[in-house]
Amino acid sequence: MALDEKRNLSHGQHVSSEMPIPKKVAVINKYVTNRIILTFAGWLPPFAEITHTGRRSSRVYRTPVLAFPTGDGFMLALTYGRDVDWVKNLQASAGSIKHGGEKYTLASVHFIEYEDTERCVPFLVRMFLRLLSVEDFIHVTACAQPYSRADTPLGNCSWFYSSTQHSGKTFQP
Repeated sequence: MALDEKRNLSHGQHVSSEMPIPKKVAVINKYVTNRIILTFAGWLPPFAEITHTGRRSSRVYRTPVLAFPTGDGFMLALTYGRDVDWVKNLQASAGSIKHGGEKYTLASVHFIEYEDTERCVPFLVRMFLRLLSVEDFIHVTACAQPYSRADTPLGNCSWFYSSTQHSGKTFQP
């Protein structure tokens, strides 16, 4: 199915729940592969660990992802498409990302299309993801300060929302 067929052009909304990777593979990954990858995901780039809270359950989840640093956060490949719980959970409430051994609070989530990943995602990785029919990514904005359990969900991101304080800070993964 073509990308423009998947989108409601008037609202920019994704209208297909089609997953780039088949549902059967997703189930195996959820119960087997992801548990193995989580043992090193936060330490071995391009893997990263997303921590998010369930919208209905309030349960804390950890999800391994492919993450590529940007100037102010990370570009994450949506290997199972946009219609997945961890993305919806990040949109609903703050989460965190652990990448290269550092943990950061996430401030915002924005959908990005394949064509906009050229600067951040290495060429060979983009080609591999294209072979898997991965067309969507999200950009997550991360705080410059490392995450602290004592912080409120957006506590250490408070500088992000103030343009006067934000002007001198850059994200350094």
